[in-house]
Amino acid sequence: MAEKKSKTLKQAILDLFDKDDSKVMKALKTITKSGTADEIPALMDVYVKAEEGPIKEELTKMLSSMKLEGGDVALVGLLREERFKEHHPFILTSIWNSGYQPVEHLDVIVNAGLRGDYMTAFEVLTILENLEPPFDMDVIAVASLNVDDYLEEKEQDERTPIILQIKEVLDQYKSAVSPTSAG
Repeated sequence: MAEKKSKTLKQAILDLFDKDDSKVMKALKTITKSGTADEIPALMDVYVKAEEGPIKEELTKMLSSMKLEGGDVALVGLLREERFKEHHPFILTSIWNSGYQPVEHLDVIVNAGLRGDYMTAFEVLTILENLEPPFDMDVIAVASLNVDDYLEEKEQDERTPIILQIKEVLDQYKSAVSPTSAG
């Protein structure tokens, strides 16, 4: 049974890239029903190439509402790929809308905000403001250092107020996990 499911899923992934929209829609339904976080990069590839219409709408709905084990790791992995840079706001929205708590990947998420446009920085702030403890002090420290470096090296622009808010949230997290905060 698992082998048949695996074969069906593999075929669905191949069908994602078919020119026949009905095959693509059927593949999306199969992946919605049986997919894992492993399919997220392929879904994002199709999302990037899709024109506005039913396929892109379905992909937007899928990626923005999935609750797959490891989905946060897969989505954060997409933030590391330069080819998805212009889609970082959507990827970050998907992380937040899906209810993921990617606390162990704050450094990658914050870096996406530092490298991206205003909306990317805004989505990063939204994720940070909605995270729940426990926090990893090492990851927070790296993210904070990156923000500090950015603020020292870059000229102010429309993103600066958002990045200052990101710094403020990270500082709150640092004080929440700092061993000296108890005393």
